[in-house]
Amino acid sequence: MADLRVAVYACRRVAEQMPDAVSLPCAGRLAPGMLLEAFAGGADGVAVAPCGDERHGCRFETGTRRAERAVLVARRVLGRLGLTAERVAVVRSPGELAEFRVALEQIGPAGLSGSWQPDGAQGLDRWMSAVAALSAEERLLPRRADGRPDTPGRGGGADVVLWEGCTPFAELLLEEPLGGAREGDGLQVLQAAGVRARVLPDERCCGLPWLAAGRPDLFRAVAQRNAARLRESDARRVVARCSTCARVLAEEYPRAGASFPAKVQSLGEALAAAGFHPRLGPALRLTDCTARGEQAAGKLLADLRTTGSAPPLHEPAGWLGGTAQRLAADLALHALARRKASDLVASCPRCALALRLLARPGSWRPRQVRVLGLGDLAPGGAGSGR
Repeated sequence: MADLRVAVYACRRVAEQMPDAVSLPCAGRLAPGMLLEAFAGGADGVAVAPCGDERHGCRFETGTRRAERAVLVARRVLGRLGLTAERVAVVRSPGELAEFRVALEQIGPAGLSGSWQPDGAQGLDRWMSAVAALSAEERLLPRRADGRPDTPGRGGGADVVLWEGCTPFAELLLEEPLGGAREGDGLQVLQAAGVRARVLPDERCCGLPWLAAGRPDLFRAVAQRNAARLRESDARRVVARCSTCARVLAEEYPRAGASFPAKVQSLGEALAAAGFHPRLGPALRLTDCTARGEQAAGKLLADLRTTGSAPPLHEPAGWLGGTAQRLAADLALHALARRKASDLVASCPRCALALRLLARPGSWRPRQVRVLGLGDLAPGGAGSGR
């Protein structure tokens, strides 16, 4: 069998014992996204080696536990992308590392192209770029099997497909700092609006990161695979959680020769068209980062005043925007305080997650703020429906 590529990350106190290990000040410094980067770069497996028992070994007290948590989150993400969870593991000795390599040989090569390049991206943007690259791997079959409806039943089924995009992956990667908070549930809020929808368990990234990176060849390949899957689904309408995804599907796909007959809407557009009117307490809404999203939000949330114009919270194909994003968040939260409102509604899921991260308790913003996404507006969610 051909040699497998195994990336090993180890606490510096045990790194010398682990062949070819990348030495870290503490294994607990590893984030789940860093493990995904290794696979996007072509690894067949990833091993994480903490220094040992926390009470008697780890100088940072929680390093082992944090490393184990990073591995668990990475396994959940990899499972959704179509890679077996057994390809990433915690090892505690050179012997366990050897056993891990043997187990990988039995599983076989992952067969990944390893074509991903970070292109200067940092933090969540870098990790989401790796997720997008793995989602685009032709050999992998995504598996978003989490109990959500995915196929029509006997006698017909929902002819509306909810395009979830990369948001669920960002939610997983931010699970710890956000305390498990999610950007709502698009299926639930559509149901509350009287729209019956389903998801495609093998949905891939829409390809926007490749388009933004100037790789039209890779974007075209992903777009054509997605368009073929949407044609097979017999969907009459595709509702994208993110208005940017909706624009890519509706405008960029035809330019790439990837057509499908379904009408494309953003979640805000679909809810507005269905006459959905969420009931909210004192709240403002964040101006959407796209013209399409702002037009839909103006109809859906017509009763809410906006926070006013502000710099975008993220780049067109990004998630977190550093100093510029902090300024935009500060302006939005200042407007919220000035108008004595406690809830802020963001129609863009990327904006909602970014605001939640910047406004969470204990962060640089001392005031408690509740940030709602459109998926939170269903009855039983963080907001309340009609």
